[in-house]
Formats: sequence, structure tokens, C-alpha cells
Amino acid sequence: MPAATADHPGNDEPKPLIEAANRLMERLPGYRVEIIDGMLTVAPLRDGPHADALTTVMLPLLSAGLSDGHTEVEVLQGIGLRLPSGPEDYAIPDLAIVDADFDEHLTENNCYDPACFRLVLEVTSENHRTDLRHEVYAPGQQAPLPASIGAEVSLDVDEIVRAGSPKR
Repeated sequence: MPAATADHPGNDEPKPLIEAANRLMERLPGYRVEIIDGMLTVAPLRDGPHADALTTVMLPLLSAGLSDGHTEVEVLQGIGLRLPSGPEDYAIPDLAIVDADFDEHLTENNCYDPACFRLVLEVTSENHRTDLRHEVYAPGQQAPLPASIGAEVSLDVDEIVRAGSPKR
């Protein structure tokens, strides 16, 4: 009769990448640790311009009434998204618009089922070619968001680029 460990009772297989990711999160507080396509990635703390760009993205969403307690959606930063690409895969997007009942979709390792996500957004500059989810917009363009988010919103790319640029 096979013995089961306390960490993995029954027939569950050990999840070495998840365990390594959890150890890294404990050792590197504030860093974003993700598993995408079976690869463990670690991103450093975000800088001020990144945070400013993220705020600039959030303001039109909040102004449109999203996440005001009276809508079917919430606008959240840094929420874990379980990815369907692998048994351990997950990402932590900068911003997500999720169903208001997202807490009912908690899976494992503090991640949520993708079914409750309406939009995920990543503020990026240099690594845009390798980002998992992307649509590229240039300064001067408006980036219309899908109606499925619960409001009609377009983002001004010039404003986001200005906000994300160093202020020196």
C-alpha cells in the first residue's frame, strides 16, 4: 500500500513548480511569481512610472462606475488567474476586471478560475513581445475595451504612455 505524505494526501501528485513558486514568494516579498506555460518566472517590484500608468488605466474604469458596489464587476490589481495552459500555470496580471462574485471562484494557491475574469490587463513596455496576453496600441490611438466589462470605456494611449514615462 503506497504511503501518502501530509502535504499531498491521497492520489494527488506533488506539484514541484507550485512548491518552488511558493518558496520564492516567501523569500522575495513583493515580487510577482508566476508559472506560465510550465515556466516559473519572477518579476521585480514595479517602479513609480509603472504604478502611475496603472492608475491612469484604472481611472476611466472607475469613472465609468465599475467596481462601485452596484455593478456586476470589480476592478482589481494583482489577483491570481489560473491559466488553462497547464496544471500549475497561473499569472498575476496588473489589473483585472472580474465578476463581483469572484470569491466563489477561488481555486488553489490563491488563484481564481478564469471563468470569472472579463478582462486582464498588463502595463508593459520592454517585454511586450513576450507577454502572454497582448494587443499593441500606439500613442495617438484609443484602446476600446470590450463591452463585456460592463461599461463603455476607451483608454487614451497618449495619457498612459505619458504617465508611464520617467518624470526626469
